[in-house]
Amino acid sequence: MQRRLCFVLSLLFLWVLEEGGVRAQAPKAFREAVGNERTTILESLLAVLFPGTEVRWVPNVVLYGAGGEDRPVEFAGFTYRGRPDGGWEGATGYEVGSGKEEYIFYASRFRAAGGQQFPTPFVLFKAHADGRISEFKKFILDRSDPVSQIKAFELQEWPSGGWPVVRVQYVSYYQKAESFTGIEWQTLFDSGEGRITERLPAGIVQKLKDGRESIHVFVVERISPSQLHFIDSVSKKAVEYPCADPCIVDGPKLLQEWSSQ
Repeated sequence: MQRRLCFVLSLLFLWVLEEGGVRAQAPKAFREAVGNERTTILESLLAVLFPGTEVRWVPNVVLYGAGGEDRPVEFAGFTYRGRPDGGWEGATGYEVGSGKEEYIFYASRFRAAGGQQFPTPFVLFKAHADGRISEFKKFILDRSDPVSQIKAFELQEWPSGGWPVVRVQYVSYYQKAESFTGIEWQTLFDSGEGRITERLPAGIVQKLKDGRESIHVFVVERISPSQLHFIDSVSKKAVEYPCADPCIVDGPKLLQEWSSQ
């Protein structure tokens, strides 16, 4: 069985400081571009995620807390859809502050200290028809992953009285003295259990300190009940990776196997 995984254009711009998330030039322009319905949900989400703070658009999304401290917020992969009862359900990542974005920018240019870690939070939610949040559940995507960024969510069937499985597309970053590497993943996350149940690589982008860069877009094949085959769709380079189904591929192990070929 052959499975071709989507490899989004975001990886091609891995080395550029991303604007990312939901941003705007001015509050009015933001609501016109994104829509009042969406911005109402976003503001309602921030109110339940960070009680006691004030949301402003100045022009980007900023949280104001006690003492007037301002913290920029970006939403990653924000998606929502209608419910049969007239309300809404959806998912989004959220990043508060600019520490992770700045780290990725400087690390990709070999100007950041190694060993840094940044959690990747996201939230699933239900909202009333007017956008007010009725239920929500927070998660950390993968605590073993030191640095990652969510790109997109795909909601599966939402069970009555429970929480759904979601497909998460995200990038993990790995910094070494002579290289900076991103792996893009297609992942299933069981929000009822609060854990990743499947993770397969869509591709790898690597930048070396000497300036060389490489991009590998994967075709994934299962060649036996205990073995996967990752094939570069351009160069046809391939590696075998031992993993039962469902498989959770380990990033550092994949990079080691790929570089050894």
